[in-house]
Amino acid sequence: MAGADDVTELAGLQADFVAAVLHRAPGIGPRLAPTRVPADVALGIYRTNARTNFANALAAAFPALHALLGTDDWASLCWTCQRERPSAHGDLFQAGGQLVAFLARHAAGTPRAVLHDLAVLEWAVQRVMVAADAGGRLDPGTLAAVPPDRQGDLRFTLAPTHALLRVGAGTAAHWEALREMPAATAPAAPLPPSPGGREDLLVQRGAEGLRVVVLVPGEFELLAALGGGASLA
Repeated sequence: MAGADDVTELAGLQADFVAAVLHRAPGIGPRLAPTRVPADVALGIYRTNARTNFANALAAAFPALHALLGTDDWASLCWTCQRERPSAHGDLFQAGGQLVAFLARHAAGTPRAVLHDLAVLEWAVQRVMVAADAGGRLDPGTLAAVPPDRQGDLRFTLAPTHALLRVGAGTAAHWEALREMPAATAPAAPLPPSPGGREDLLVQRGAEGLRVVVLVPGEFELLAALGGGASLA
Protein backbone atom coordinates (compact mmCIF):
# COMPACT_ATOMS: atom_id res chain seq x y z
CA MET A 1 0.00 0.00 0.00
CA ALA A 2 1.33 3.42 -0.94
CA GLY A 3 2.13 5.80 1.87
CA ALA A 4 1.46 9.52 2.07
CA ASP A 5 4.94 10.35 0.82
CA ASP A 6 4.47 8.11 -2.22
CA VAL A 7 1.17 9.78 -3.07
CA THR A 8 2.70 13.22 -2.71
CA GLU A 9 5.66 12.26 -4.89
CA LEU A 10 3.36 10.82 -7.57
CA ALA A 11 1.20 13.96 -7.57
CA GLY A 12 4.29 16.10 -7.99
CA LEU A 13 5.56 13.94 -10.84
CA GLN A 14 2.18 14.14 -12.58
CA ALA A 15 2.10 17.93 -12.24
CA ASP A 16 5.63 18.22 -13.60
CA PHE A 17 4.77 15.90 -16.47
CA VAL A 18 1.79 18.06 -17.48
CA ALA A 19 3.99 21.15 -17.27
CA ALA A 20 6.57 19.49 -19.52
CA VAL A 21 3.91 18.44 -22.05
CA LEU A 22 2.68 22.03 -22.18
CA HIS A 23 6.24 23.40 -22.48
CA ARG A 24 5.98 25.10 -19.08
CA ALA A 25 8.85 23.24 -17.43
CA PRO A 26 11.88 21.28 -18.72
CA GLY A 27 13.81 18.41 -17.19
CA ILE A 28 11.12 15.74 -16.77
CA GLY A 29 12.90 13.18 -18.97
CA PRO A 30 15.38 11.81 -16.41
CA ARG A 31 12.55 11.21 -13.93
CA LEU A 32 10.55 8.97 -16.28
CA ALA A 33 10.88 5.21 -16.00
CA PRO A 34 12.96 3.75 -18.84
CA THR A 35 11.04 2.11 -21.69
CA ARG A 36 11.80 0.97 -25.22
CA VAL A 37 10.85 4.49 -26.36
CA PRO A 38 13.33 7.25 -25.42
CA ALA A 39 11.88 9.75 -22.96
CA ASP A 40 12.19 12.71 -25.32
CA VAL A 41 10.37 10.78 -28.07
CA ALA A 42 7.60 9.71 -25.72
CA LEU A 43 7.24 13.26 -24.44
CA GLY A 44 7.04 14.49 -28.03
CA ILE A 45 4.12 12.12 -28.69
CA TYR A 46 2.25 13.47 -25.69
CA ARG A 47 2.95 17.04 -26.79
CA THR A 48 1.63 16.36 -30.29
CA ASN A 49 -1.53 14.77 -28.91
CA ALA A 50 -2.07 17.63 -26.47
CA ARG A 51 -1.58 20.22 -29.20
CA THR A 52 -3.93 18.44 -31.62
CA ASN A 53 -6.66 17.82 -29.05
CA PHE A 54 -6.54 21.40 -27.78
CA ALA A 55 -6.79 22.81 -31.32
CA ASN A 56 -9.66 20.46 -32.18
CA ALA A 57 -11.56 21.42 -29.05
CA LEU A 58 -11.26 25.13 -29.83
CA ALA A 59 -12.13 24.57 -33.50
CA ALA A 60 -15.58 23.36 -32.43
CA ALA A 61 -16.21 26.79 -30.89
CA PHE A 62 -14.53 28.84 -33.62
CA PRO A 63 -15.43 27.14 -36.94
CA ALA A 64 -15.21 30.29 -39.07
CA LEU A 65 -11.82 31.25 -37.70
CA HIS A 66 -10.62 27.67 -38.16
CA ALA A 67 -11.80 27.63 -41.79
CA LEU A 68 -10.22 31.01 -42.52
CA LEU A 69 -6.79 30.01 -41.19
CA GLY A 70 -6.64 26.37 -42.24
CA THR A 71 -5.75 23.52 -39.89
CA ASP A 72 -1.99 24.14 -39.75
CA ASP A 73 -2.12 27.86 -38.93
CA TRP A 74 -5.06 27.24 -36.61
CA ALA A 75 -3.13 24.65 -34.61
CA SER A 76 -0.15 27.00 -34.38
CA LEU A 77 -2.37 29.86 -33.18
CA CYS A 78 -4.05 27.71 -30.53
CA TRP A 79 -0.80 26.35 -29.14
CA THR A 80 0.82 29.78 -29.05
CA CYS A 81 -2.23 31.09 -27.19
CA GLN A 82 -2.11 28.17 -24.77
CA ARG A 83 1.53 28.83 -23.94
CA GLU A 84 1.08 32.59 -23.51
CA ARG A 85 -2.35 32.59 -21.84
CA PRO A 86 -2.92 29.21 -20.17
CA SER A 87 -6.47 28.84 -18.95
CA ALA A 88 -6.89 28.65 -15.19
CA HIS A 89 -10.23 26.85 -15.57
CA GLY A 90 -10.77 23.11 -15.43
CA ASP A 91 -13.55 23.61 -17.98
CA LEU A 92 -12.01 23.60 -21.46
CA PHE A 93 -14.90 25.76 -22.68
CA GLN A 94 -13.37 28.74 -20.89
CA ALA A 95 -10.25 28.52 -23.07
CA GLY A 96 -12.25 30.34 -25.74
CA GLY A 97 -12.11 33.52 -23.70
CA GLN A 98 -8.34 33.24 -23.53
CA LEU A 99 -8.16 32.99 -27.32
CA VAL A 100 -10.20 36.19 -27.71
CA ALA A 101 -7.94 37.98 -25.22
CA PHE A 102 -4.85 36.69 -27.02
CA LEU A 103 -6.10 38.01 -30.37
CA ALA A 104 -7.11 41.31 -28.78
CA ARG A 105 -3.46 41.76 -27.88
CA HIS A 106 -1.88 40.51 -31.09
CA ALA A 107 -4.41 41.16 -33.88
CA ALA A 108 -6.80 43.98 -32.96
CA GLY A 109 -5.86 47.22 -34.66
CA THR A 110 -3.53 45.47 -37.12
CA PRO A 111 -4.00 44.16 -40.69
CA ARG A 112 -5.04 40.90 -39.01
CA ALA A 113 -7.91 42.54 -37.11
CA VAL A 114 -10.42 40.30 -38.90
CA LEU A 115 -9.15 37.42 -36.75
CA HIS A 116 -10.05 39.25 -33.56
CA ASP A 117 -13.44 40.37 -34.90
CA LEU A 118 -14.39 36.83 -35.91
CA ALA A 119 -13.22 35.48 -32.57
CA VAL A 120 -15.31 38.04 -30.66
CA LEU A 121 -18.43 37.07 -32.64
CA GLU A 122 -17.88 33.33 -32.40
CA TRP A 123 -17.18 33.49 -28.67
CA ALA A 124 -20.37 35.51 -28.16
CA VAL A 125 -22.29 32.84 -30.10
CA GLN A 126 -20.89 30.14 -27.82
CA ARG A 127 -21.74 32.05 -24.64
CA VAL A 128 -25.26 32.78 -25.85
CA MET A 129 -25.83 29.15 -26.82
CA VAL A 130 -24.99 27.86 -23.33
CA ALA A 131 -26.54 30.73 -21.36
CA ALA A 132 -29.42 30.03 -19.01
CA ASP A 133 -32.85 30.74 -20.42
CA ALA A 134 -34.37 34.08 -19.52
CA GLY A 135 -36.85 34.08 -16.66
CA GLY A 136 -39.70 35.27 -18.87
CA ARG A 137 -40.67 37.42 -21.81
CA LEU A 138 -41.64 41.07 -21.62
CA ASP A 139 -45.44 41.16 -21.45
CA PRO A 140 -46.83 44.26 -23.22
CA GLY A 141 -50.01 44.03 -21.11
CA THR A 142 -48.08 44.15 -17.85
CA LEU A 143 -45.99 47.04 -19.17
CA ALA A 144 -49.12 48.98 -20.20
CA ALA A 145 -50.59 48.52 -16.73
CA VAL A 146 -47.77 50.46 -15.07
CA PRO A 147 -49.18 53.85 -13.95
CA PRO A 148 -47.75 56.82 -15.85
CA ASP A 149 -46.20 58.25 -12.69
CA ARG A 150 -44.24 55.00 -12.16
CA GLN A 151 -43.05 54.44 -15.71
CA GLY A 152 -39.87 56.41 -15.07
CA ASP A 153 -38.91 53.79 -12.47
CA LEU A 154 -38.93 50.92 -14.96
CA ARG A 155 -35.62 49.19 -15.58
CA PHE A 156 -34.73 46.55 -18.15
CA THR A 157 -31.98 43.97 -18.42
CA LEU A 158 -30.56 42.17 -21.43
CA ALA A 159 -31.29 38.45 -21.13
CA PRO A 160 -28.24 36.15 -20.88
CA THR A 161 -29.33 34.64 -24.18
CA HIS A 162 -28.46 37.95 -25.89
CA ALA A 163 -25.14 39.69 -26.46
CA LEU A 164 -24.26 43.11 -27.87
CA LEU A 165 -21.07 43.41 -29.93
CA ARG A 166 -19.21 46.19 -31.67
CA VAL A 167 -16.84 44.75 -34.28
CA GLY A 168 -15.33 45.65 -37.63
CA ALA A 169 -17.64 46.25 -40.58
CA GLY A 170 -18.53 43.10 -42.52
CA THR A 171 -17.84 40.66 -39.67
CA ALA A 172 -21.33 39.12 -39.64
CA ALA A 173 -21.33 38.45 -43.39
CA HIS A 174 -17.80 37.05 -43.20
CA TRP A 175 -18.84 34.73 -40.38
CA GLU A 176 -21.89 33.50 -42.29
CA ALA A 177 -19.75 32.70 -45.34
CA LEU A 178 -17.11 30.80 -43.37
CA ARG A 179 -18.83 28.96 -40.54
CA GLU A 180 -20.11 26.03 -42.62
CA MET A 181 -16.94 25.77 -44.69
CA PRO A 182 -14.74 22.75 -43.86
CA ALA A 183 -11.22 23.72 -42.90
CA ALA A 184 -8.43 22.76 -45.28
CA THR A 185 -4.80 22.31 -44.34
CA ALA A 186 -3.90 25.67 -45.89
CA PRO A 187 -5.81 28.93 -45.32
CA ALA A 188 -9.09 29.23 -47.21
CA ALA A 189 -7.97 32.55 -48.68
CA PRO A 190 -5.66 35.45 -47.87
CA LEU A 191 -6.86 37.48 -44.92
CA PRO A 192 -9.26 40.10 -46.27
CA PRO A 193 -8.33 43.71 -45.61
CA SER A 194 -10.43 45.56 -43.11
CA PRO A 195 -13.02 47.70 -44.91
CA GLY A 196 -12.84 50.22 -42.09
CA GLY A 197 -15.72 51.32 -39.94
CA ARG A 198 -17.63 49.39 -37.35
CA GLU A 199 -20.60 47.04 -37.21
CA ASP A 200 -22.96 46.71 -34.28
CA LEU A 201 -24.44 43.24 -33.73
CA LEU A 202 -27.02 41.58 -31.52
CA VAL A 203 -26.51 37.86 -30.98
CA GLN A 204 -29.69 36.27 -29.70
CA ARG A 205 -31.04 32.81 -28.98
CA GLY A 206 -34.77 32.23 -28.99
CA ALA A 207 -37.43 29.72 -29.92
CA GLU A 208 -36.44 30.11 -33.56
CA GLY A 209 -32.79 29.33 -32.83
CA LEU A 210 -29.70 31.51 -33.03
CA ARG A 211 -29.69 34.83 -34.88
CA VAL A 212 -27.00 37.41 -35.52
CA VAL A 213 -28.66 40.75 -36.27
CA VAL A 214 -26.85 43.74 -37.73
CA LEU A 215 -28.19 46.75 -35.84
CA VAL A 216 -29.06 50.07 -37.42
CA PRO A 217 -27.50 53.28 -36.05
CA GLY A 218 -28.77 54.08 -32.58
CA GLU A 219 -30.01 50.60 -31.68
CA PHE A 220 -26.75 49.52 -30.05
CA GLU A 221 -26.64 52.63 -27.86
CA LEU A 222 -30.30 52.20 -26.86
CA LEU A 223 -29.96 48.52 -25.96
CA ALA A 224 -26.67 49.07 -24.16
CA ALA A 225 -28.15 51.94 -22.12
CA LEU A 226 -31.28 49.98 -21.16
CA GLY A 227 -29.24 46.89 -20.35
CA GLY A 228 -27.00 49.05 -18.18
CA GLY A 229 -29.89 50.18 -16.03
CA ALA A 230 -30.98 53.40 -17.71
CA SER A 231 -34.64 54.34 -17.38
CA LEU A 232 -37.08 55.51 -20.04
CA ALA A 233 -37.53 58.81 -18.26
